[in-house]
Formats: sequence, structure tokens, C-alpha cells
Amino acid sequence: MQTSRHLALVTGGSSGIGLAIARALATAGNTVVIGARDQKRLAAAAARIPGAHAVRLDIADTAALPAVLDEVRDRFGPVSLLVNNAGTFHRYRYVDGADAGEKVAEEITTNVLGTIQLTRLALPQLFEHRTAAVVTLSSILAYVAAPDVPVYTATKAALRSFSRSLRATLADTPVRVFDVLPPLVDTEPVRHVPGAKIPPEAVARAVLAGIAADRYEIKIGRTVQVARLSRFAPKLTDRIVARRIATPPHGSAAGVMS
Repeated sequence: MQTSRHLALVTGGSSGIGLAIARALATAGNTVVIGARDQKRLAAAAARIPGAHAVRLDIADTAALPAVLDEVRDRFGPVSLLVNNAGTFHRYRYVDGADAGEKVAEEITTNVLGTIQLTRLALPQLFEHRTAAVVTLSSILAYVAAPDVPVYTATKAALRSFSRSLRATLADTPVRVFDVLPPLVDTEPVRHVPGAKIPPEAVARAVLAGIAADRYEIKIGRTVQVARLSRFAPKLTDRIVARRIATPPHGSAAGVMS
């Protein structure tokens, strides 16, 4: 699939992986619209990418998503490449944390419900093109058990499953569905997590290369080995991953990629 001349909407594009993908798409000759909920960070991000545009988009506010997509269409035309990157990450005491219920709801609403609803609502615009695509950021954690972040891990596994089923659902349409599974990436939400990390720019390069090669499951870096090992030795894989990303049991952190 071509990686240029798209109208690309990148959610969570004001920082980290989303910003790197937005920059790479703009450099490749696409019209890029960055969506994020923090207006100041959004404006600053768009200003750093020549030719990029910005729309305020809170992926968790599902009632407002139709209006956001209408705004994008009215200002720039129908979306042909949707990059689902926005999400939230929390590290908290799942069993007895004082605010665990709120964080569970936020992770599920933002990472899963918001992404799925935005994708559904964007399909009429995507269908207008001869070739279009949905690109969704999952994670290496979709393959393993991560005891410190069970809900976040579940949301990423849900997105991987959603992408697979959506690909089958849209098999006879012009819309291609890509699932991106990076390892730990050096972004603010996971900066405190132990273990080797790759730069966001490496993810962006892999995403564009995967789209160009029609590689619908884009496994990046260590994800390739972890995915393979998890098939044949799942318990061993879980132990290895848990040991590498473990933090003290009372540690707490949060981050937003939107």
C-alpha cells in the first residue's frame, strides 16, 4: 500500500509515538491532522511539523467523536488513513488501590471503547477512497502476562484482537487494517518502567515500512521474539517479561498518550 498522498488522522499525536508517526507521515508526503485533547501540547506539536494541522480530540469523549470527524472532513477532506494511537497508561494497586476503579474505567474507555468507536465512525470516510487504512497501536504486552498492569495489558490484547477481526470484516472493502505491536518505547508514560526501550522514531519508521509492504501485523524489535516464544513457552515468557518490567509493589505512575 502506498504511504503518501493520504489524509491521515493521527490520534494522540501531540507527543511520543503519535508525534513521531505524524512527523514521518508528513515527511512522506501526506496531509497530516493531529488529534489530541491537550490544546497547548496539540498546538505546539502541529507547529513542529511543517504542514501539519491540529484538531482537539478526546478519544474518551465518544459522544463528541462524530463532530470531530465532521470537522476534519469539512476542513481537509475525507480521512484515508486513520492512526489509532491515543491511549492512557496507569500503574496502580489493582486489588486494593483507593482509585483503582476510576483508573480501570479510564483505561478501558480510552484505550478500547474510544478507539473502536472512532474507527467505526471513520469508516464512511475511509470507504470513499480506492485504498485506505486503519492503523492501530497495540503492544508487546498483548502477548504476555504483566502483573503490575493487568488492565492496560488487557486493553492492548483487546486492540490486537479487534484489529484481526476488523481485518476479516473489511476483507472485501478498500480498507486495510494494520496492527502495530512495538516493544517498550522511550516515551513519558513508561519512562519509569525498567528495561530497554526503543525511540518513538524507530516505531514510526517500522509503521511506514509495514504499511508499504502490506504487513498487517507489524511486530517491532523484541516483539518478534516474544511473540514466537509465547507460542511455545508461555509461562517462561511471562516470567521473563514480568522480571524485566517489575517495579516495587507500592509503585504508582500514570501517563496519557493523547
